[in-house]
Amino acid sequence: MVNNKEKFRFIILGASNLVLCTLLTIFVLDSKVPVLFNFNEEIVAMGPKWIMLLAGIIPCIFALLTFFMRTKP
Repeated sequence: MVNNKEKFRFIILGASNLVLCTLLTIFVLDSKVPVLFNFNEEIVAMGPKWIMLLAGIIPCIFALLTFFMRTKP
């Protein structure tokens, strides 16, 4: 069973991940980032930097869902 202190730590960890990912996206990345590579490791397509927010949001959402939606033993 998960206690409230553990839930609070997990929420803080997820929130800090989202904040860090957002700050890095806004202040560090260029306006275009590589989004597709071929087998020779050459850049095939460029996309907007805001697509990188998905790299932080999607894993955080799935982690929170699996943490809070698991069944009780």
